[in-house]
Amino acid sequence: MKMLNKTAILATAASLAAGAALAQSPYMRADNNVMTDLGVTAGQIEDADLINPAGDELGEVEAVLVDQSGAVVSVLVELEDDFLDAERVVELPLAGLVAREDDDFFEIWDDEIDLVTEMSVTELNTLPSWPEE
Repeated sequence: MKMLNKTAILATAASLAAGAALAQSPYMRADNNVMTDLGVTAGQIEDADLINPAGDELGEVEAVLVDQSGAVVSVLVELEDDFLDAERVVELPLAGLVAREDDDFFEIWDDEIDLVTEMSVTELNTLPSWPEE
Protein backbone atom coordinates (compact mmCIF):
# COMPACT_ATOMS: atom_id res chain seq x y z
CA MET A 1 0.00 0.00 0.00
CA LYS A 2 2.83 2.41 0.83
CA MET A 3 4.48 1.68 -2.53
CA LEU A 4 1.26 2.54 -4.38
CA ASN A 5 0.99 5.86 -2.55
CA LYS A 6 4.62 6.77 -3.37
CA THR A 7 4.03 5.91 -7.03
CA ALA A 8 0.86 8.01 -7.13
CA ILE A 9 2.63 10.95 -5.48
CA LEU A 10 5.57 10.75 -7.91
CA ALA A 11 3.23 10.55 -10.91
CA THR A 12 1.24 13.56 -9.68
CA ALA A 13 4.44 15.57 -9.11
CA ALA A 14 5.70 14.77 -12.62
CA SER A 15 2.37 15.79 -14.12
CA LEU A 16 2.36 19.10 -12.22
CA ALA A 17 5.95 19.84 -13.27
CA ALA A 18 5.11 19.27 -16.95
CA GLY A 19 2.06 21.52 -16.67
CA ALA A 20 4.11 24.25 -15.01
CA ALA A 21 6.70 24.12 -17.81
CA LEU A 22 3.97 24.51 -20.41
CA ALA A 23 2.39 27.39 -18.49
CA GLN A 24 5.76 29.18 -18.43
CA SER A 25 6.09 29.08 -22.22
CA PRO A 26 6.71 32.57 -23.64
CA TYR A 27 4.08 32.01 -26.34
CA MET A 28 0.31 31.75 -26.38
CA ARG A 29 -2.17 30.82 -29.10
CA ALA A 30 -3.29 33.89 -31.09
CA ASP A 31 -6.89 35.03 -31.40
CA ASN A 32 -8.21 34.67 -34.96
CA ASN A 33 -8.58 38.44 -35.48
CA VAL A 34 -4.96 39.32 -34.58
CA MET A 35 -3.19 40.88 -37.57
CA THR A 36 0.18 39.42 -38.55
CA ASP A 37 3.16 41.09 -40.21
CA LEU A 38 2.23 39.06 -43.30
CA GLY A 39 -0.79 41.29 -43.92
CA VAL A 40 -3.34 38.61 -42.98
CA THR A 41 -5.00 37.66 -39.70
CA ALA A 42 -4.05 34.71 -37.53
CA GLY A 43 -7.39 33.14 -38.43
CA GLN A 44 -6.57 33.35 -42.13
CA ILE A 45 -3.33 31.40 -41.73
CA GLU A 46 -4.59 28.82 -39.25
CA ASP A 47 -4.94 25.59 -41.30
CA ALA A 48 -3.01 27.17 -44.20
CA ASP A 49 -0.73 24.93 -46.22
CA LEU A 50 3.02 25.36 -45.83
CA ILE A 51 4.54 25.11 -49.29
CA ASN A 52 7.89 25.64 -50.95
CA PRO A 53 8.29 28.14 -53.84
CA ALA A 54 7.56 25.32 -56.34
CA GLY A 55 4.17 24.78 -54.70
CA ASP A 56 4.94 21.42 -53.04
CA GLU A 57 2.95 21.03 -49.82
CA LEU A 58 5.25 20.51 -46.85
CA GLY A 59 2.74 20.76 -44.01
CA GLU A 60 -0.22 22.54 -42.48
CA VAL A 61 -0.43 25.32 -39.90
CA GLU A 62 -1.86 23.93 -36.66
CA ALA A 63 -1.60 27.08 -34.53
CA VAL A 64 -0.48 30.70 -34.63
CA LEU A 65 1.56 31.87 -31.63
CA VAL A 66 1.92 35.31 -30.05
CA ASP A 67 4.44 36.58 -27.53
CA GLN A 68 3.62 38.34 -24.24
CA SER A 69 2.98 41.64 -26.06
CA GLY A 70 0.40 40.00 -28.36
CA ALA A 71 2.58 40.14 -31.49
CA VAL A 72 2.42 37.09 -33.76
CA VAL A 73 5.89 35.55 -33.75
CA SER A 74 5.59 32.03 -35.12
CA VAL A 75 3.38 29.21 -36.35
CA LEU A 76 3.19 25.57 -35.38
CA VAL A 77 3.23 23.44 -38.50
CA GLU A 78 2.45 19.75 -38.79
CA LEU A 79 5.00 18.59 -41.35
CA GLU A 80 3.88 16.06 -43.94
CA ASP A 81 5.71 12.77 -44.02
CA ASP A 82 5.73 12.63 -47.84
CA PHE A 83 8.84 14.83 -48.04
CA LEU A 84 10.11 14.58 -44.50
CA ASP A 85 11.49 11.95 -42.14
CA ALA A 86 8.30 11.75 -40.07
CA GLU A 87 5.01 13.58 -39.55
CA ARG A 88 5.52 15.91 -36.60
CA VAL A 89 4.87 19.45 -35.38
CA VAL A 90 7.57 22.14 -35.49
CA GLU A 91 7.70 25.86 -34.78
CA LEU A 92 8.54 28.19 -37.66
CA PRO A 93 9.27 31.89 -37.12
CA LEU A 94 6.83 34.14 -38.96
CA ALA A 95 9.74 36.24 -40.25
CA GLY A 96 10.80 33.50 -42.66
CA LEU A 97 7.38 33.05 -44.27
CA VAL A 98 5.41 34.75 -47.04
CA ALA A 99 1.62 34.62 -47.34
CA ARG A 100 0.15 34.18 -50.80
CA GLU A 101 -3.26 33.41 -52.19
CA ASP A 102 -3.97 29.70 -52.49
CA ASP A 103 -4.00 28.85 -56.20
CA ASP A 104 -5.08 25.21 -56.18
CA PHE A 105 -8.39 24.00 -57.57
CA PHE A 106 -10.02 22.71 -54.38
CA GLU A 107 -11.79 25.92 -53.41
CA ILE A 108 -14.88 24.24 -51.97
CA TRP A 109 -13.28 23.19 -48.65
CA ASP A 110 -9.74 24.47 -48.94
CA ASP A 111 -8.02 27.37 -47.21
CA GLU A 112 -7.53 30.67 -49.01
CA ILE A 113 -3.94 31.40 -47.96
CA ASP A 114 -0.71 29.41 -48.37
CA LEU A 115 2.47 30.13 -46.42
CA VAL A 116 5.62 29.89 -48.49
CA THR A 117 8.96 28.98 -46.95
CA GLU A 118 12.41 29.07 -48.50
CA MET A 119 13.56 26.37 -46.08
CA SER A 120 14.65 23.16 -47.73
CA VAL A 121 13.34 19.75 -46.76
CA THR A 122 16.73 19.08 -45.13
CA GLU A 123 16.43 22.23 -43.02
CA LEU A 124 12.85 21.38 -42.00
CA ASN A 125 13.99 17.91 -40.96
CA THR A 126 16.55 19.40 -38.58
CA LEU A 127 13.98 21.46 -36.63
CA PRO A 128 13.14 20.15 -33.18
CA SER A 129 9.67 18.73 -32.63
CA TRP A 130 7.26 20.93 -30.68
CA PRO A 131 6.35 19.41 -27.32
CA GLU A 132 3.00 17.62 -27.39
CA GLU A 133 0.29 19.21 -25.25
